[in-house]
Amino acid sequence: MERKPVIQRRAQTKLASRRENYRLWFEYLRLAKRSANRKVIEALKRSEAFYEPWGDVNAESFQAWWKQKGHLFEEQHVVRRLEHNEPPSDLSSLVVEIPLNQSPTKLTRSVKALIDEAWADQTNSVNAKAKRLHRRTFT
Repeated sequence: MERKPVIQRRAQTKLASRRENYRLWFEYLRLAKRSANRKVIEALKRSEAFYEPWGDVNAESFQAWWKQKGHLFEEQHVVRRLEHNEPPSDLSSLVVEIPLNQSPTKLTRSVKALIDEAWADQTNSVNAKAKRLHRRTFT
């Protein structure tokens, strides 16, 4: 039996544990789409592009919808080893060369320094505390 890499298994477990949150979000969107409140309708119109991949949430149960659309919530950009000549999947990724003839402790310190430097450059802040950049806005 072929075993999935640990990182992939963790990502799937994390997604499964968040499923209830997504169900509540799904139900909230269904209610919002039925609303006659002007503010809710305007907010949905502003968020239309974001929700487009979700499809028609009123047409099916969460269970059926999740089987088709659950992939929308999978972590898209994870730390991984690239294949030879494979480009990174995210343009904001930091691509590094790591010589394997040094100790893991020394390599870890060096890679951490590179990450800290790249993070500071990206956020224009030396003291960035956030762990991730959120690119989507919810209205």
